[in-house]
Amino acid sequence: MVRLEVIRVPPGDREKFKALAQSIWLPTFRSYFKPDELLALFEGMYGDRALDSIFASTQYELFFLHGTELDGSPFGYLGIEWGSHTLKLDKIYIHPDLQGRGLGSRVLDLVEGWANSKRYKTIELRVNVANLSAIAFYEHHGFSVTRTERFPGPDGYVYHDRWMTKRVGF
Repeated sequence: MVRLEVIRVPPGDREKFKALAQSIWLPTFRSYFKPDELLALFEGMYGDRALDSIFASTQYELFFLHGTELDGSPFGYLGIEWGSHTLKLDKIYIHPDLQGRGLGSRVLDLVEGWANSKRYKTIELRVNVANLSAIAFYEHHGFSVTRTERFPGPDGYVYHDRWMTKRVGF
């Protein structure tokens, strides 16, 4: 079994994080968006302005996901927003070559442990409506769809996401 290490992304590792996101996020969503939409969405989520905001926030953290048996290189990343009663799982991405090995399940267990330790009532996340495998994954782990919304994206593009929640702990 791969030992999971979760390491907070320091601001000095911005370029390393962007390269990892580019190697995972772009292939993951390539079939859902036109090339110009894909690049605009990527820039909106992982451009310097977005990352500056994340690194300046006291309620948002980015983490590299490492597996010591996987040469120590990050195989994924995680973004958490700490709300007052809800932990928002904003980003959880595992490299496509490593999906299906239980790593995502272990990351979710870790996130649920964090939520319980901070006495959160729910974990919330958003997932693209077309990403049926991710929706099924989260449902398998006890999440329920609470609503579907249209969101304005960069350059006038509108996309649809499902909000999913799971009650935890207290």
